[in-house]
Amino acid sequence: MTIFSPYEKKEIYFRYQIPSSLDSDYIYTFPFLIYNEFSSEQYNVTVRKDFLKIKQIALPKEEKIENIYSNNKLEWNCNFILDSVNNIILCSIKNPNNYEITNMNVCISTKCEKVDLKLNEIKSITFDTNNTSEKISYIYEKENGEFTLSAVIPSLDFKYNYNENILYLNYTILNYIPNLKVNIYINNNLTSSSNYEENELNLNLIEGNNTIRYELMIKDKVLQNEIIDTIYYEKKTFIESPVNTTKTWIESILTWIKNLF
Repeated sequence: MTIFSPYEKKEIYFRYQIPSSLDSDYIYTFPFLIYNEFSSEQYNVTVRKDFLKIKQIALPKEEKIENIYSNNKLEWNCNFILDSVNNIILCSIKNPNNYEITNMNVCISTKCEKVDLKLNEIKSITFDTNNTSEKISYIYEKENGEFTLSAVIPSLDFKYNYNENILYLNYTILNYIPNLKVNIYINNNLTSSSNYEENELNLNLIEGNNTIRYELMIKDKVLQNEIIDTIYYEKKTFIESPVNTTKTWIESILTWIKNLF
């Protein structure tokens, strides 16, 4: 078998062993076939018995040049897709080598898939997982390896302050993806629920301790559940001013004197 690069030209030598039983008075024709998986060409080679008298010609010395057609590496493109039931790992794999790959095992912690790849073929495989980080391993005849894939988890960036019994809360969802929802609780009472990427809230505090907590969810699955702060609010009682107190005291004295007469 001979391998050609695109547009490459080569001189190829063949030797024929002429059978000794051939009659010297005849010319003989032998078929000669060149083929690959896409096409074929047939030629005829003519010989005579007296060709045996010709001394065998030595083949020219061929300079061996080592050509590297492959490095046994695959091209991977893998992503995590977060979902409420199971997270999904989606990988596309390309075979850039000059040979086909058969029965390659691609595995995560819980399951494996078999993959066949022709030259320059790209195939996609998926895995379901409850994890947000997985080690992906692969093995076939000429190569094996592994790498770790981790999901980019959305998170909440928030700022807040309060005045009297009003809590002012602003938040932004980092690494936002569709189907996210933010729930805000005060003392485990749901006070706000929204799927906005950014939001500004004015919330009422109650007298006493107010524990502020948020949940970041994808559909019905909780991604984060954290306490923001605990705020103590005390309702202020009305206190009379010194002027009003003095006025009331004087009025009481005058009423007492009046009653004497």
